[in-house]
Amino acid sequence: MVLIFSESSDNSTSSVIEWLKNYNSNYIRFNRGDENVQLTVNEHNELAVKFNSQIFTLDDVKSSWFRRSFLKFFRVSSSEYKSGLNVFNEEELHWFTDYFLNKLSDKKSINTAKTLIINKLLVLEKAIEIGFNVPEYFFANNLKKLKRSKSTEYITKGINGNPFINISELETSMRTEILNKKSCPEKFYPTFIQEYIKKKYELRIFYLHEKIWSMAIFSQNDEKTKYDFRNYNKKNPNRFVPYNIPIKLKNKIILLMKALNLNSGSIDIIVTEELEYYFLEVNPVGQFGMVSIPCNYNIEKEIALFLIEDEKKS
Repeated sequence: MVLIFSESSDNSTSSVIEWLKNYNSNYIRFNRGDENVQLTVNEHNELAVKFNSQIFTLDDVKSSWFRRSFLKFFRVSSSEYKSGLNVFNEEELHWFTDYFLNKLSDKKSINTAKTLIINKLLVLEKAIEIGFNVPEYFFANNLKKLKRSKSTEYITKGINGNPFINISELETSMRTEILNKKSCPEKFYPTFIQEYIKKKYELRIFYLHEKIWSMAIFSQNDEKTKYDFRNYNKKNPNRFVPYNIPIKLKNKIILLMKALNLNSGSIDIIVTEELEYYFLEVNPVGQFGMVSIPCNYNIEKEIALFLIEDEKKS
């Protein structure tokens, strides 16, 4: 059985499941927020999971995929429980959940519950240590620090992966934004600032257990997508083409992913006009359909085969 932890709106998960169905493989999909996942004990006095009408143990699970969420048990509420006992039961449930997640990480899996979220700053430090080019970055909380170089353009993007919220204009954005020094206040909250590197094109790379699929995005040719290709130009879309990365870059990516304890993720790299490669970030839960479909890579099939590889051998 394959356990998949995702969210209901993720179409990439659904595409992988279609391949699992094609291979007649058993699977269970948990979506973020499912409230009918309960801890129970089976007839053999073993800890088990009850999900809707299904009951299974850890021994039934052959592989797992932490796509967009992780296992969360919900306790059946009872008016008979006293408040103190409720607190005790919640703590017990926490440690049972921790036990299940740790045991799942011992099995074949795509990432783990602990690697769903990674710290961008630690990733950049590790990338530099491995030998990647990384755009210069620093932290600022006032305008004086931004004016230290009049010839350099800067960009800013949240390090937590959550949308940036502009309270005054009630706008949200997860995109990379060019920093306009003229409109910046004199003082502001400590912010991650990164040098803007003019690119020839950018690469979106999907990584799975030392396999790599890469796509070039010619976003620089359009002012609308120049700083972030997600500012989509639907009338004149960017060109997406398959791309073969150099072996040295591939080896660095493998080293980085192993150092981060990730066996899957989406990686962003830009290529300068001098054909130098600059690492930007890795997202363990990044989309791969946007690489798979335009380049005809069929990554969804590859993920399904990875999850059921041991099952097919037996």
